[in-house]
Amino acid sequence: MTPPANSARPPLVDWALEYVEPEALGMNAKRMVPTNLMDYCRAAAGVAALDPTKVQFVFSGDVATSVQERLPPGPYRDSFNLSRGAGTMGAKTMRVDDEVHILFPAWLLYDVRWLRSVDPRDEEGRIANAPLRKQFTKRMAAHESGHVATFQAGEETEQFDDEPTARHAFLHAAQQIIDGYRAELVVPESLLVSWDRELSVETVTQFRSFLAEAKDEYPRSRDRNVLAHAIVNNHAQALWKVLACLAAVRRITGTEVGAPFPGTVTRTPEWSETLSAHWAQFEEVLSRVPSSRTRMSPAELRDRAYELADLLGAWLVTFGFVWQDSEGAASLRLAE
Repeated sequence: MTPPANSARPPLVDWALEYVEPEALGMNAKRMVPTNLMDYCRAAAGVAALDPTKVQFVFSGDVATSVQERLPPGPYRDSFNLSRGAGTMGAKTMRVDDEVHILFPAWLLYDVRWLRSVDPRDEEGRIANAPLRKQFTKRMAAHESGHVATFQAGEETEQFDDEPTARHAFLHAAQQIIDGYRAELVVPESLLVSWDRELSVETVTQFRSFLAEAKDEYPRSRDRNVLAHAIVNNHAQALWKVLACLAAVRRITGTEVGAPFPGTVTRTPEWSETLSAHWAQFEEVLSRVPSSRTRMSPAELRDRAYELADLLGAWLVTFGFVWQDSEGAASLRLAE
């Protein structure tokens, strides 16, 4: 995503500020000229976009609210938040009418001088971490820009409306995972940060705690399909997306598919009992998907989504649940 040094200036997409003062980003409120780092983000999106004139990069002080304001009324908008398993969602790229908007956390671009003026005691916090924040801003901008290309190519459009409830949920999760993996593949290796390369034990431990709670709730649940959606499309999908990004980072860094997984997490029962049985196949399926720079036909996308959905269904059994469609209805039960 780094523009070539001796080329024409890359296209800069439109930009906007929401829920943040321009001074916080180092801008002059009277002139309203974007900073160099803001322009880097805009250029990353412009280079990736099929039509840069239909992209807006939004620097928001409240990403959750910015997302909600662009969603149609309904339960998803009402319940939307940034919590994702043991972590939080950083940014979100979404379709808005005929445009694509990147909703990006403004705090990553906070200006050191502004931070000192509002909280000089934070010298060891965001002020000291300014270089890392800058690198992570570029890294996240590259990833989100990868989503822009697939959105504008129509490759994020689901093809599964004719599928029954449980199968549709697994296919939806599969497509979300594939989309994130393809976007991650365009991140330059030079922009990767230390935590990109390992799966934290906390992430898996928290997911296992959720599974235990779900099993306790199962006998009392009045609508087990609601519980199933919470398992598959919320908590499990968040974990699978983290694993997909790790698989992408391994591919970016030239790690061979099937090579040993790094870090201490593989020596824990959480790994052996929850993830190890399916990780190798998961990485192999994703290894046959191109980055968001390469176009995929609807048939190719559908084939990979179906293949991955089969794996996710088997993985759910390892998690302790079976969710299947039978006689026109979906049913969730505990795995034997």
